[in-house]
Amino acid sequence: MEDKNSLPALNRRERKRYEMADKLACAAFSLFERDSFESVTMEQIATAADVSRGTLYNYFPIKEALLDHYFRMEFKGGVDELLTVGTQLPTLQATLLGLFDVFAGWAADRRRYLPLSIAYGINRRLLDGNVSSRDELHGLFANILAAAVSRRELPLDADVIQLADYLQHLYLAAIWRWLPTDEISPKTQLHLMVKFFVSAASSQKNSNKKDSL
Repeated sequence: MEDKNSLPALNRRERKRYEMADKLACAAFSLFERDSFESVTMEQIATAADVSRGTLYNYFPIKEALLDHYFRMEFKGGVDELLTVGTQLPTLQATLLGLFDVFAGWAADRRRYLPLSIAYGINRRLLDGNVSSRDELHGLFANILAAAVSRRELPLDADVIQLADYLQHLYLAAIWRWLPTDEISPKTQLHLMVKFFVSAASSQKNSNKKDSL
C-alpha cells in the first residue's frame, strides 16, 4: 500500500541530526521518569546527554519539545504492530477499533505527560500556521482510509488526507476528554470516537449515492 505521508530518504547529515535529536529525547525522558518532568532542568538534560546547553537548545527550545519528540519515537517503534492491526481486519470500524485499543494502552501508561505533549503540539502548529499534523500517525490514518476507499466503504472520490486530518483531531479530542476524569476509560472514549467517525463517513457515502440518483 502506498504511504500517503512517506518521507524522502535522508542524507547523512540529516540522519546524524535525527540521531542526535533521538539521543537528547531519550536522555530527557529517562530524567523525567526518575525525577519528574517539573523538576528536571534543560541543563541537567544537556549534562545527561553529554552535550553543551547550546547544542541542546539548537535542537529543542523547551522540555515539552523533547517530550513530544520522544513520543514520536515511541510511535515509530510501534509502527509494525500498528500496521499489522491495520491490515488484518476486514472493515474500517474494526481496523480503527483495533488500532485505538493499542493507543488506549499507551495513553494510560503515559497519562501524566499527555497534557504537556498535546498542548505543545497544538501550540506549535498554531504558531507555525499549520493546524494539520502531517506526521507518521497522520500517514497511518490516511493509509487505513485509502484501504477503506478501495473496499468501497468510503466514496471513491473521498479525500483521505482531509479525512485523516479529521480523524487525528478527533483522536486528540477523545484523549483530551478522558484525561481529567476516571469515569470513562481511554478505550471506551476512543471507541465512542471511532463509531462517531465511521458513522459520519458512512453517512457521507450514502448522501453521495442519493445525490447521484
